[in-house]
Amino acid sequence: MNIFKNMRIGNRLFLEFGVLIILTIALTSLSYYFIKNIEIELGEITENRMVKVGYVTWHPGYP
Repeated sequence: MNIFKNMRIGNRLFLEFGVLIILTIALTSLSYYFIKNIEIELGEITENRMVKVGYVTWHPGYP
């Protein structure tokens, strides 16, 4: 870590801020990816599986 001791405070802050920005972008990208997967799975559930449940539970006299 001698490299950081030799750097001026402005350069160190700039480097650390850049690392935080990169980590924030990475976390945002992962979150977006997982939310899209959840959206796809919910679409499958509502379009395919719930229709089948409706067919099975429907019968005359069912409220």
